[in-house]
Amino acid sequence: MKPVLVVGDLIIDAYHYGRLGGTAPDFPTILAHQESTKLSYGGAGFVVTNLLTHERAVTFVTMVGSGTYAAYAHAFQHEKLNKIFLTDPTRPVTVKERFWVGGHKLLEWHHFENGPINAKRERELLSAIKKQLPQVDKVLVADYRHGLISERAAAAIVKLCKEARVPLYVDSQVVHARANQHWYKGAAVFLLNVKEATAVDPQFNRQKIRSSLQRLQKILGSKC
Repeated sequence: MKPVLVVGDLIIDAYHYGRLGGTAPDFPTILAHQESTKLSYGGAGFVVTNLLTHERAVTFVTMVGSGTYAAYAHAFQHEKLNKIFLTDPTRPVTVKERFWVGGHKLLEWHHFENGPINAKRERELLSAIKKQLPQVDKVLVADYRHGLISERAAAAIVKLCKEARVPLYVDSQVVHARANQHWYKGAAVFLLNVKEATAVDPQFNRQKIRSSLQRLQKILGSKC
């Protein structure tokens, strides 16, 4: 079985755990003593981890920036993983830190640049994808909306996959940003939760799933 090609934003999830130490003497805020920190690969990295857990070989194409967690990002390894980690020292590694004290999450602290990668990096990304297409049996885009894939790049990925006759699966997150699934119109399959389906089609009705899916298929030109 050929590998799956995963393209998407690698996010480093950092969980800091501590115990309550009272309040700070100079300002009325919580004082905590750090006990441990746990790091894991999130975003498209979580998708890759799940595929590897199910014994699928994976080629992972992403962009890694600079910063404290860059070394951890590059340390992502598995016997069935082929890493193609492009680098951009002008951007930070995408990191989402959570601070837990006494069993309560007090703060999330995010480091990222959501602006699109520059034209040179985009050409590198598309070149890497094109080179890998003959060696994979499907492509999964895990778009967490942190700038790796622009509208132009998304259309190019759809075109490359069609030319190579490799099915393209798209999982694009809708949280704070507007839906961008239409960027990938013509992909083979879209993976949508209810919120994402409603963002694509405001008339989506989970109680009338058949007719709603037919509308989504018409909008996106693919299976959903």
